[in-house]
Amino acid sequence: MTRQKFRVWDTQSNTFLKPNDPSDEGRSQPWILITLFGEVITGADNQGAFVNKNQSDYVIQQNTFIKDKNNQELYEGDIVSTPDGDQEDYSNALMIVEYHYGSWCYREIGRSRAEPIFNYMGSCCKDDEALIIGNIFENKELL
Repeated sequence: MTRQKFRVWDTQSNTFLKPNDPSDEGRSQPWILITLFGEVITGADNQGAFVNKNQSDYVIQQNTFIKDKNNQELYEGDIVSTPDGDQEDYSNALMIVEYHYGSWCYREIGRSRAEPIFNYMGSCCKDDEALIIGNIFENKELL
């Protein structure tokens, strides 16, 4: 059975939540729990009760289990670029990873039509030409 992976964007701190990251200098959470109802719980108080903040402060993004040319995992909301034809020029149209019609898709920025990522894939679970260049939260200038 495949274990689902998610990442959580905190709209208040403008960062992704990182559980148990000692290099994060106090900003990391002891743990992050995503309930079956899509609620984000980021710890417990002194008496063991869950800390359940305002859910609109969080955006949950799922892992696609597809990797880019550098073997980096694609997540919902990532921005990718693909080379223009046979050239190694990655200034071609930028695309956002989104979920449409039961499939992970690339949607070109500024357009509404999305195409399944599997149309671009060269080998199993990897898009040999796509390159992650950012995401919709940390790289708004690309949108």
